[in-house]
Amino acid sequence: MTVRATIGVIALLGAVGMLLMHQRMMGGLSCC
Repeated sequence: MTVRATIGVIALLGAVGMLLMHQRMMGGLSCC
């Protein structure tokens, strides 16, 4: 894989992780 592809994959995983964390936090706040 090229460096650009690797950076793209890492950025995509980071964005997905942030989104999941945000949803989990919001869900926890609304649940409580």
